[in-house]
Amino acid sequence: AAKAGMAAKDQGKVWEMHDALFANQQDLSEAGIMKAAKEAGLDLKKFEVDFKSTKYDTIIKEDMEFARANGATGTPAFFINGVALKGAQPFPAFKQIIEALLNPGSVPPAPAAANAAAPAPKPQ
Repeated sequence: AAKAGMAAKDQGKVWEMHDALFANQQDLSEAGIMKAAKEAGLDLKKFEVDFKSTKYDTIIKEDMEFARANGATGTPAFFINGVALKGAQPFPAFKQIIEALLNPGSVPPAPAAANAAAPAPKPQ
């Protein structure tokens, strides 16, 4: 699905592809992905060439390694200036982290929900 999204992005139709894949998420086989590409209105010949190529492999691998290294084991996952926010969270969870980060010297308070937010390692 990641490669499909990247190939669709190259045609300016990432959200159309997102919606088509989400609507057909029970079938993420190659045939299912091609069906979604058609529904998204993509140029199917270009999409198939891009989807089957290796041109997106490095960026996808790097993104997956970053996610794993920072404890993102599912979606959604957010990183706000080095602080991880995992899972679907209400606006106050984002606000709490952002406000704490905007006040130098303060530490983001512990989240109300278990595993809701944890500091991510600082990039080196």
